[in-house]
Amino acid sequence: MKKGKFLKIRQNYFLQLSVAFLAAILLIMVSIVLFEDIQLDNTMLIYNIFGNLTLVGFIFSYNLTKKHLRSQLEVGKTRKQIFLNYIVNILITLIVALFLVAYYIFIYKQIIKNTSTITQLFDMKKLLFLPLIFLLVSSLGFMLGIIQIKKKIFYLLFTAIITGLVIIVIYYSIAYYINIILLIIVFIAIPINYLLIINYQIKEK
Repeated sequence: MKKGKFLKIRQNYFLQLSVAFLAAILLIMVSIVLFEDIQLDNTMLIYNIFGNLTLVGFIFSYNLTKKHLRSQLEVGKTRKQIFLNYIVNILITLIVALFLVAYYIFIYKQIIKNTSTITQLFDMKKLLFLPLIFLLVSSLGFMLGIIQIKKKIFYLLFTAIITGLVIIVIYYSIAYYINIILLIIVFIAIPINYLLIINYQIKEK
């Protein structure tokens, strides 16, 4: 009984998010000290936050529809409920991440570069690019799970996407029109995923 309760608590999405949030706050405070002492790149932590978020979002979305869709339907949840819960979880995660980034930027500016403006300290185009990539990659993972793509192909795509994103973020500048295109694609992907989960026939085991 106790073991069952422990597993239920450990698997609670919002509890996991709360633990991650508190750990990130601590990491931000430690990082501020390190940035001041050894002059690390001030965007490193932001890339880390959204990089990890994108990895988790991609895998979580894929597993939700690839592995757990059938079991959720069997316990009485409708496809619409599953999709809406997924969207709410993704948005809450994004809001928490944006809060952490905003908190980090505020602390960094106040403690280390109080005389500079935020636009002088950070590339705002990349700050818009990163959350949009999170939403887009999460939507892709959701779609790949619904169509039951094989794990080998999934992990090849996973590796290619992460490698490509790292190269883009580190070596290339991002124009505002790129962010606009990404935003449009995200808005297109949401109804496509909804139609897929509503209409796609799950293969029998």
